[in-house]
Amino acid sequence: MTATALIYRMIINAIAGESELNEQLYETYVKEQRLHASIAEMLQAKKESA
Repeated sequence: MTATALIYRMIINAIAGESELNEQLYETYVKEQRLHASIAEMLQAKKESA
């Protein structure tokens, strides 16, 4: 699921009062955001491992 879709689901759940599901969606959102690395970070990691 994309980050935008997760945000929309969190908004809808907040309006509906589903706080427990909102917490799970937020955790998924945070994990997804952290999975992305910049190209510079990837190149730096490649240099360090070589």
